[in-house]
Amino acid sequence: MIEAAPSLHQSENHIIDAEYYWVKKGRLTWTDLTQLVDEPETLWSNGDSTQSGMNDRVRLALAMEMTSSLVLIQPASLSIQVQTEGSAFGNPRRRVRGYFKYRGINYLMVVTDPVAERAFLAKPDNRYHVDDAYLCVSLAGAHTDGYCYKLIAAVIMKDLL
Repeated sequence: MIEAAPSLHQSENHIIDAEYYWVKKGRLTWTDLTQLVDEPETLWSNGDSTQSGMNDRVRLALAMEMTSSLVLIQPASLSIQVQTEGSAFGNPRRRVRGYFKYRGINYLMVVTDPVAERAFLAKPDNRYHVDDAYLCVSLAGAHTDGYCYKLIAAVIMKDLL
């Protein structure tokens, strides 16, 4: 990496040196992950939801006061929902969302993890319970509508390690 490049609430951002390739140095065990879990009181602010989500966005003004945008959590429960959204608005797109509970709060967020998304889009529309998983949750950059959206950037399942 060349240097840190924080932007608003995304303090973790770095500029990656294109002259170098990433090299895989090892593999974490399932037990190793427990040592890396973050334990924030809440996933940023709650109470603001999209049409198809739940607690899945933050007003930009609030996000600008935050100091991080990435956490690794172990939710109390997780199910992956695959369904066609937006049909009523002329955009019938199949989406993958994660429905989970963290510290007593329910969330429903878009999954952007390409491996998990591809695996679940190969299945019929339904809700799939996932035993024992970790989630990397991200607060994305500012959108033109004045919100920052919460996303599931990675779904880490035991059977995929």
